[in-house]
Amino acid sequence: MSKVALLGRPNVGKSTLFNRLLSGKHAFVDKEAGTTRDRNYAQAQWDGKTFTLIDTGGIRIREAGLAERIRIQAEIALMEADFVVLLLDGKAGIVPEDLEVLRLIRKKGKPFCLVVNKKDSLPYKIEDLADFSKLGCDAIPISATAGINIDTLLDELTKNIPKVAPQEEELTKIAIIGRPNAGKSSILNRILEKERSLVDKVAGTTRDTVSERFIYHDKTFLFLDTAGIRKKRSSKLEFACTRGAERSISGADVCWLIVDAEEGIGLVDKRLVNSTLDKGSCLILVVNKWDLAQQEPKANYQRWVESHLPFVSHLPIVFTSSLTGEGIKMLLKETEKLRRLYSMNVKTNTLNRLLSGIISTGPASTFRGRTLKLYYATQTGSKPPAFTLWVNNPSLATSNWLIYIKKALRAKLGLLSVPIRIYLKTS
Repeated sequence: MSKVALLGRPNVGKSTLFNRLLSGKHAFVDKEAGTTRDRNYAQAQWDGKTFTLIDTGGIRIREAGLAERIRIQAEIALMEADFVVLLLDGKAGIVPEDLEVLRLIRKKGKPFCLVVNKKDSLPYKIEDLADFSKLGCDAIPISATAGINIDTLLDELTKNIPKVAPQEEELTKIAIIGRPNAGKSSILNRILEKERSLVDKVAGTTRDTVSERFIYHDKTFLFLDTAGIRKKRSSKLEFACTRGAERSISGADVCWLIVDAEEGIGLVDKRLVNSTLDKGSCLILVVNKWDLAQQEPKANYQRWVESHLPFVSHLPIVFTSSLTGEGIKMLLKETEKLRRLYSMNVKTNTLNRLLSGIISTGPASTFRGRTLKLYYATQTGSKPPAFTLWVNNPSLATSNWLIYIKKALRAKLGLLSVPIRIYLKTS
């Protein structure tokens, strides 16, 4: 699939254009320069043509530290891209940083177009673009905020992309969640054996959710590395990052909750456990930085974790170190196991036989002298497994009875680590 990268200096509107081209809010946008840091990928479509769009952080050629690593991430996108959009600020005009980014693109020999953003009114005058024409090629004026001239830009981006029917890809989505600085990005980088997500001692380095495909035993995992979630959000940007992480949880098959071995389970972690299970995703508790806490026996630590999460039984716990690689293979193995269970299909006769035994040996559900009766059951969904039970009167089902049925059925099916859904209908 063709790749199109959006490049430019900070705050020219790359993420706003990224969202506009995708017709949705995929990247965080803020007045603060440097909001985007990692590469952000998404699939875009125009006129029956499909391509991968790459958002990048603002390029500062001569700065060191985090800015240099953001630039390296942008250069990786440049190397991957089949076509490049150099985005310029139509209000600020050409500045030296624009020329440096242009030289970088030309040095790599990639086909590109100049796009002048923040042209928020029509019609355009030729003289409005006179300064930009000095760069040696025609510029396309747009407004990413207002959506002006976006169709012209998309025509230019896709003119050499053939029309191909999109193919469905079977993916297991894995959201990597947790508090800031627990090691989420470090674990992803360890698995991929490259710096896909920026890692820094400063908490909150990751902002946009970073997605990356990974093949494990011929199965495709889509990792979603999310921003760290704090107990209190001190800014509008932090609130947006948290909302992005929550959306990733909602769309995930499996969530890895990363906790710092030395800090243990906090209130945010407990909230994330509840949120993940409520949304129907599988959950693995990943105790990271275990190399710093190995004076503690794993069994003792596991009992301590379970005492802090008494409302969750049979939660898989994996001890890892992103520094040494300890536990990474076990984490992937446990994830693949949950993937299979999460997609389980149960034959109707097997399901009814199991439920008949569970109900006959368990407590009855009664209300005002009337007893709930099960007539028939079938599986009506997967990811998570969902079962519909036809009964005489759903209102007779007590909450305790539903908890008992759900727990007993999970045990019989070997789904103790997998959430399930039970629905009642009148026969």
